[in-house]
Amino acid sequence: MWPSSSARSWQDIVRQKQTARTEALKTASTPVDSHIVYLSASAPEIPRRIASGEWTASEVLEAYISQAAVAHASTNCITEVLFEEARREAQALDQYFQEQKQLKGPLHGVPVSFKDLFNIKGCDSTVGHTQNADRPASTDAEVVKLVRQAGGIPLAKTNISQCMMFFDQNYGPAPLPFRAHELPERLKFGYYTSG
Repeated sequence: MWPSSSARSWQDIVRQKQTARTEALKTASTPVDSHIVYLSASAPEIPRRIASGEWTASEVLEAYISQAAVAHASTNCITEVLFEEARREAQALDQYFQEQKQLKGPLHGVPVSFKDLFNIKGCDSTVGHTQNADRPASTDAEVVKLVRQAGGIPLAKTNISQCMMFFDQNYGPAPLPFRAHELPERLKFGYYTSG
């Protein structure tokens, strides 16, 4: 059967997704110099500092949200912005720590970004295909479940090439930093799940 004339074009879908992403990115605060202490900490150091009472998961998260927005402005790296959900999770972790006086797990308060091929409940996993847009996942991928169980906070989904096979993305190109060690600190954010 031929598609109806009321079907949206792939260009309309891309525009809609990009507009939603742009609006969600606006919730990031402006980076401040005090964020560097959070951003330069290792993944194991973040929970240690939270456990000592020096930091909160919410403070760490806000630094990473600011950094994610800066990185995206330069590299077009984000496909799904999870800032509001991440803020709720960070607040829940802070409350858990305050009440239980213990960490939820070894990643307590660590912001994590996931490639767009991993399902995150309530988010699209387009893998660069517009036909996968507007089909939010009903469950988390196993790796996302494990990160959450360990206290990690999904922050964003990141850009990949279509089916991870091509050099173009419907979200626009995301330059691959072949020399990531040469990236300015202002472009680094989070702990990546893959290349």
